[in-house]
Amino acid sequence: MPALPPVPSVIRISLKHTAGLDLDVVNRVYFSYTGTAPTNAMLIALAGSVSSAWSSFIKSLCNPVVKLTEVDIVDLSSPTGAVGLDSTVVTGTRTGQINAGGVATLVNFHIARRYRGGKPRIYSPWLNAVDLTDEQDWASTPKADAIAGWNLFVTAIKGFTWTGATITNQVNVSYYSGFASVQNPVTLRWKNISTPRGAPLVDIVVSSSVNPKPASQRRRNRP
Repeated sequence: MPALPPVPSVIRISLKHTAGLDLDVVNRVYFSYTGTAPTNAMLIALAGSVSSAWSSFIKSLCNPVVKLTEVDIVDLSSPTGAVGLDSTVVTGTRTGQINAGGVATLVNFHIARRYRGGKPRIYSPWLNAVDLTDEQDWASTPKADAIAGWNLFVTAIKGFTWTGATITNQVNVSYYSGFASVQNPVTLRWKNISTPRGAPLVDIVVSSSVNPKPASQRRRNRP
């Protein structure tokens, strides 16, 4: 598969967690910036700041078995854009019985553009079993705590800078539009292949919300 095309003035932040025996729980978010592109040293410093913001606003949403282990940032402006990594381990502090590994808190990111298909979102390893009112719903207070923590986290990131640049918005990056159905000549099975855009489409995230129902990531049930 060919490399994805550059996205001018956008960084990708990968939040890598462990959750019990699952060592690869990853949430990825994107932010736009104005000004000069960062260096590796600048993104290393930014990754440390993002880790500190996670400690301030997100760790209280996570059971102690959940740990932030890496913040990995990539400047998507060019194929040789800067990268930065912070490996500070931050442990969750939320007390109570943990959920099953496949249970996630779904954070939806809302954009102005309307389109069919999946919307921008992350499946976060937040909240505990005691935060459910029943098998299908988060209680109102934990749900409010979750979106408040996320909004503070995003606001903190938008307040960070590097020399010559300012982070402006959380964004969504769309690399594909529609698909083509292709038949395997041997198995005769059909497969939908996403159609790349001529240039990535960047939408500003205008607001976020937490789904009132717990989401499922079945692959997280096993490491």
